[in-house]
Amino acid sequence: MRRVVLIGSGATALAVLNTLANRNGIHVTLVRPPRELPSASGVGSGLPIAHSVEASIAELRSELGLKFPPPKSHFGMMPETLHVQGWGNIWRSNLHGGLTQFWGGSMVPFTEREFRRWPIGRSELDDDYRAIAERVGITGAEDALRAYLHDDFAKMPPIDPVSAIGTLTKRICSVEGSSFETLAGAPRLAVETRSSEHNTCKYTGECMTGCSRGAVFSARNAIEFHLAQEEISEECRGIAERIDFDRYNVQVRLENGTLAQIDYDLIFICAGCVHSTELIMKSLETNPETPISDNMILSFPVFYGGNLSQDSGAGGYLALTNGMIILAPHDAEAPATFVQLYPNPDYFWQYNLPRWIWPTLTGIARMGRRRLFWARAYVASEHSQAYEFMRAADGTALELALARPPNLAVFTESIWPRLRQSFANAGFWVPPMGPAKARTSSHYAGGFPMGGTLVGKDGALGNGVFLCDSANFPDCPALSPTFTAMANARRIARHALQT
Repeated sequence: MRRVVLIGSGATALAVLNTLANRNGIHVTLVRPPRELPSASGVGSGLPIAHSVEASIAELRSELGLKFPPPKSHFGMMPETLHVQGWGNIWRSNLHGGLTQFWGGSMVPFTEREFRRWPIGRSELDDDYRAIAERVGITGAEDALRAYLHDDFAKMPPIDPVSAIGTLTKRICSVEGSSFETLAGAPRLAVETRSSEHNTCKYTGECMTGCSRGAVFSARNAIEFHLAQEEISEECRGIAERIDFDRYNVQVRLENGTLAQIDYDLIFICAGCVHSTELIMKSLETNPETPISDNMILSFPVFYGGNLSQDSGAGGYLALTNGMIILAPHDAEAPATFVQLYPNPDYFWQYNLPRWIWPTLTGIARMGRRRLFWARAYVASEHSQAYEFMRAADGTALELALARPPNLAVFTESIWPRLRQSFANAGFWVPPMGPAKARTSSHYAGGFPMGGTLVGKDGALGNGVFLCDSANFPDCPALSPTFTAMANARRIARHALQT
């Protein structure tokens, strides 16, 4: 019996688990964080939840205070943050299910442009992209993005965008410029849109407080399914602290504080970029090979003063991204910029205003969703901030500090004017002030990249240990990393099981 230990229970852990499922002669131990968010009744069943939007917003506001824009939550609850000296707080994936309980569902494959610094190319992940898409389900459309992304595996029906965003993406489609090609289309989302399914999206507009129907994909729900199918031999609730490569065991700090030792033949590390990097540092007593890279996020409002379709006044809408734009430089060696378009959700103003005033603002809010939306531009890691681990004053704990601030000169001088130009006609208007910089992201990557000194192209660290999450990324392109992290984890697991 081959002893396999899977560390983590987020998106990449699910990808590995799908590879392990239904294989004979394997004993799977899942080491997952003891902390988990309580499930709201009805999630995934299509039934109303007991935890109201009002209660969720009240809980979150009591924790964070007034905030614009307020962060997406899981029924009023948030993951822990990790402080980065010289920068601020970032989200930490320390929960059962990881950050997929807080994400926007974006599932976009990388192109050869994004793989230009990697030891693998797009062709080596195509089969794995398809398998993950089949497992998760991704919305798509026959649009300009399909021709660019080659994502015919995104087969779920597209979401219905609010009218203004639908108008914009159709108008932009594919626009050539002197330096960029601007491509726009339907969002690629892990959201159930098939009307035949019990948890299909009902466009309640409450996505930012937690999806009460379970229409937005969650790794936690999927892993719980594998547990119910008895495809996981045992579950160990704790945090992996150290892997002994020579003795083939991993030490896990259990939820009661005691230390357990688990023997293994194969280990797949899927604990999230920060914790995976820490685990390798402590296990091999070494420093990371690269800083942890991130994507700078720049947000700005877009106003629409043109004609609206007859059905645009309907109350229902998806509060997650309703459209996507990719700015692809003609220079194949230059990074792309990724833009997501969001309607102005009720959640933004509901969070910051007392409950008693909500009913009087309903009509204004509906007009706001028709005339105002938000763009979030993601900048590739080579122009964004990076973090490095340092030893704390006591010499034992590890802390993060800013290793490199973002350098937005290219964005400011080239990309931003191009973006404004793309929006600035047919009734759209972008205010002249610059975009707002976000301090919190969850697109972390690197530390021990594939093809470096320690981690091979196949994710191997040696002695049966494989690094499977974004800690093995050589860089962090602007496109959302989750889909690629899952596909790459599946690729690594497939090869490891053949050894």
